[in-house]
Parts: sequence; C-alpha cells; structure tokens
Amino acid sequence: MTKKYFEQEFSATSTLFQNSFSELDISNVDESDTLLFEKMQTVFFLGQLLGLPTLKSILVKFGITSSQVSINYKKLYKKLTINKIRVLYEYVFKTQVVHLLKEMASKDSSIWSKKRVTAVLDDSIFRQWLSELGRENDYFGSFFSGQYRATTLGFKVVCFGLYIEDVFYPLFFDFVILIRN
Repeated sequence: MTKKYFEQEFSATSTLFQNSFSELDISNVDESDTLLFEKMQTVFFLGQLLGLPTLKSILVKFGITSSQVSINYKKLYKKLTINKIRVLYEYVFKTQVVHLLKEMASKDSSIWSKKRVTAVLDDSIFRQWLSELGRENDYFGSFFSGQYRATTLGFKVVCFGLYIEDVFYPLFFDFVILIRN
C-alpha cells in the first residue's frame, strides 16, 4: 500500500513540475534544461529518502566519479534565479494544496476540525558556509538563530503553509534581504 501511495504522489508531483515550466513564463530555459531540472528533482527527492541530502553525497554513495552531472546541474541553476526557483516550487505547492482543499470542501464541513487545518508562518535560518564570491549577495549574512541561540551565517527564509492532518504543506516562501549597516 505504501508503494502505491508513494508512486502516485511522486508521479503527481513530477507532473506538476513538468506543467510548471509550461504554465509559468520561465524564459531562457529550453526543453533539455526542463528535463534536467525534472531529473535532478527526482534525484534529490530519492536522495532525501535515503538520507543523502546533497548531490555530492548521492554521487559518492553510488560510486559516480564523473563531474559532468555537477557541471550540468550548475549550468542549469545559473540560468534560474532564486526568484524563478521560488516561483516554480510555489506553483507546485499551491496546486497540491488547492487540490486537497477542494477535495475537503466537497465533503461535510465537520471535516475541517477533524483534519486539524492550521495556518503556519515561520522563519528559519539555513546555515551555509560560502566562498567569498558566494557571500556577495543581498540574502547571505549573519542572522540570530533561535534554534542555536546564537548568530549564524546563512540565509533567512520565511515560509507560509498549511498543516493538515499531520502533514505540512508549504505554500509560499521568500528569502529575507539582509539590511547592512
């Protein structure tokens, strides 16, 4: 049963990413880039299931020593801005949540309390150590992290989503611009 659920949810999400490129105006990305993006999302998704959160950890685990995969991946992400990536993910998130909410709306109104629908707004610091070149942007900097109870280097991201029946569905996220003194 888990396998059937996983296959259905994964293929539905994969289709949403495919549709996002045609639905959204993502200029300077051709069909081969779209296919590469979809493949990389699949690799990262499966890597997360195996406890391999980075491309390097996935490649090392499976004995892939070619750097061509990394080179192609970096070329693709040079074409996509942070805003374009955010818009792609928000499109997929929104489509998934709208489908779920329409499904719930078609049922009795008492389902809302049973499903425990809760809106969540949260900010997080994604710790990151970058080369000097990577640090030269408006988003990377030193932020206070409540989790670590200290100032840490990274990116501050604000996320809004819905928590429905023990599952968090992110809807929108944005990177906070660092205000420098």
